[in-house]
Amino acid sequence: MERGLLILAGGQSRRMGRDKALMPVRGRPVIERVLHRLRDWGDPLVVTNRPDAYRHLGVPLVSDRFPGKGPLAGIHAGLARSRHRVNLVVACDMPFVSRSVADLLFARLEGHDVIVPRFEGRLHPLFALYTRDCLEPLEASLTAGKLDVVRFLTRIQTRFLDGEAIAAVADPRLALFNMNEPADYRRACGMKDDE
Repeated sequence: MERGLLILAGGQSRRMGRDKALMPVRGRPVIERVLHRLRDWGDPLVVTNRPDAYRHLGVPLVSDRFPGKGPLAGIHAGLARSRHRVNLVVACDMPFVSRSVADLLFARLEGHDVIVPRFEGRLHPLFALYTRDCLEPLEASLTAGKLDVVRFLTRIQTRFLDGEAIAAVADPRLALFNMNEPADYRRACGMKDDE
């Protein structure tokens, strides 16, 4: 396997009120759906500061070196542990994540440190490809307290993949959908996916 799959499960789910990763959608916890939908895409690794909650997944777990510093710290922890140069970073709250979009990102990465989907004016840095070339700038940002993921993208060689390209292989409204609040969860439970 030449790629890594880094699933970020370190958030506190404050807006949801409970662990988003373990909430069932179509009878399966969201994090298990992510693993299933991206099975064999890359060597999986779950980034979490609560390893006991995810041991049952049977994949390697790693904790943040910069706890409490948000998703940037999770990306850093995953990249630092990964054996691969190229890694797909995926938030644990994306029940309809698309392997086709992951493949497209991989095909278009060349010459960049990161490739990030952009759909309807919004960036999706938590379903994006990151290379290990980001490790030093990530560490510098975390040490300096510069924690905004979107701002971090301006400090490295970032390519954006627009919605038009994504729509050619998958429905971006599904592939990039994530759950932050109870209303999002209710919506996810009513959505039809392509599986």
